[in-house]
Amino acid sequence: MQVSSFHSRPTLAALLLILIAGLAICSQHPSLRAESRGNSGSERAAGFELKDQYNQVNSYRFPKSKPTILVFGDRRGSEQIEGWVRPVWDRYQDRIDQKGVAVLSAVPVFMRGIIRSMFKSKVKYPVLLDWTGEVARAYAYHSGKANLVLIDQQGVILLRLTGPVSREGLQELYARIDRLITMS
Repeated sequence: MQVSSFHSRPTLAALLLILIAGLAICSQHPSLRAESRGNSGSERAAGFELKDQYNQVNSYRFPKSKPTILVFGDRRGSEQIEGWVRPVWDRYQDRIDQKGVAVLSAVPVFMRGIIRSMFKSKVKYPVLLDWTGEVARAYAYHSGKANLVLIDQQGVILLRLTGPVSREGLQELYARIDRLITMS
């Protein structure tokens, strides 16, 4: 009994380290893939407030002065984020509001401080921490995949992309953002 207890603790610790490493990667760069859905242009974006890894409250309410891209990711979906985020940032920089949301509802409460500290040490830009998954659910988040949501200045969801980046997905995203920027 003591031997199996002894062996289960290192296993639990190893699993937690894997989870933490995955979450840190997830937070480093927001991004997603193209499986368009719900692109009718009539769905309203939910307003919300979340704290980032620096414990700063970030409030999202519409209308806003710029188009918004929210990039959701959990541990598994985090591997797909960079392919979306980097090219979008390179092309638009501060002409859009691009924000990463780490979906952390699987993280036990006692681990939150450790996870927040890891985000602080590994990620220099703010990442919103969705500990309950409530915001992710409000945006119809698909777990295990990167999820990107494009929202216009008035708060209308224009495009949803999920999974790994694709050339077609990026082209569709660019076309929609370009229209929003030229209209404003």
